[in-house]
Amino acid sequence: MGGVGLDNIRQRLELNYPGRYRLEIRQEEGRFVSVLEIGGGGGGGTPPLSNYSI
Repeated sequence: MGGVGLDNIRQRLELNYPGRYRLEIRQEEGRFVSVLEIGGGGGGGTPPLSNYSI
């Protein structure tokens, strides 16, 4: 799953939050679910700065 827009999002996340994010996009029951977690970068155990499920 992907396209130019999703590739762009992944590239920007990697530039701004290298190794500190998780982007998951999947299709469930006829709809798309996306989860973006961005970590604080303070080492192990640092809670995510943002955790959105749309």
